[in-house]
Amino acid sequence: MSHKKHDRRLKRNRNRNQNSMQDQREYHIESAYELMGNEAQDFRVADEKREADVPSGLGYTAIGFAIASLFMFPYILGLTSIALGFMSIYQGSRSAGATAMIIGAAAILIHFIFFT
Repeated sequence: MSHKKHDRRLKRNRNRNQNSMQDQREYHIESAYELMGNEAQDFRVADEKREADVPSGLGYTAIGFAIASLFMFPYILGLTSIALGFMSIYQGSRSAGATAMIIGAAAILIHFIFFT
């Protein structure tokens, strides 16, 4: 048997195994939804809601630090607001985290440009 034929057979078998595993996975998911009944719809709605911006206390705390950094200790509070903004974005509060990061960075730049 030539080397090329052997490679083709391996690829064909690999594709068959991947397709059968994917079909089996889809079958299990569909069966689980059928067994759960109306509860499955609740999970789908929860997945859709998860993609939206979630308000978090960490995001609002970061905004508080950012606003305070405009008036006092801009380097310390500004860097803190940037770090908390990253953490807030990671938790799902994108708008509050981005706002805190922008205000904190602006406070640092303003202090660096005008007061140094």
